Amino acid sequence: DFTQLTIKSSQAMQTDLHETTQHFLNLNNSLKLEKVEQLEKVVNQVHTLRETAGLGKGGELEIFDALNRTAPLLQNTIKNMDTGHLAAFLTTMKQAGVDTEAAATGLNTFTMALADGSNTSKSHIMAMEKLKLNQKELAQMMQKNPLEAIYLVIDRINKLPAVDKISTITGTFGKSSIQAIAPLLSSQENLRKNIDATTNASMYAGRIDKEYAIQMSTTASKIEVLKNSY
Repeated sequence: DFTQLTIKSSQAMQTDLHETTQHFLNLNNSLKLEKVEQLEKVVNQVHTLRETAGLGKGGELEIFDALNRTAPLLQNTIKNMDTGHLAAFLTTMKQAGVDTEAAATGLNTFTMALADGSNTSKSHIMAMEKLKLNQKELAQMMQKNPLEAIYLVIDRINKLPAVDKISTITGTFGKSSIQAIAPLLSSQENLRKNIDATTNASMYAGRIDKEYAIQMSTTASKIEVLKNSY
């Protein structure tokens, strides 16, 4: 049940129990999770991301925090936006040193700009022309397959001459989003590795259980050593 998952996860991730519980309650609300198995899947994915990305101990809580800031908006407006993929985008930003709030805000701005088929600002239209993309078709693609759409935009931006990149990014997503979006453009290897970690069930399934077992075994060994020393 929820309580058991929280206690087990806190031990496995080596995080504060109260803080972990609060993050899990927030995830249940923001992601509208109805079953503990759904929460467990997200926790396994995020724990795997933390290890894959080499983030420090407790890094899971930062990703949970960022997820809670992005999921309500994006999953309510972009039909097929996958929670694991959101976590992977945010993790890629965290790897590059982007703080949690900036990562969440940047991802919201980035994805919503791609999903908006009605933006008629001159800068946005010019940016879409440079990327050789149809704004309305891209918006439809974001609803059907957001990951494919995002990969397409990243690929098109990276193929632009260096002199056009900044103006295209700011024209499409605004100046405030550059810091958060830059890692998605420059760290494609990390991004695809993180996406794979949340897509391939064989990579994330049962990871919390395995880590919990290791932690419990280590704790038991320490207790035994203490007993034998007296």
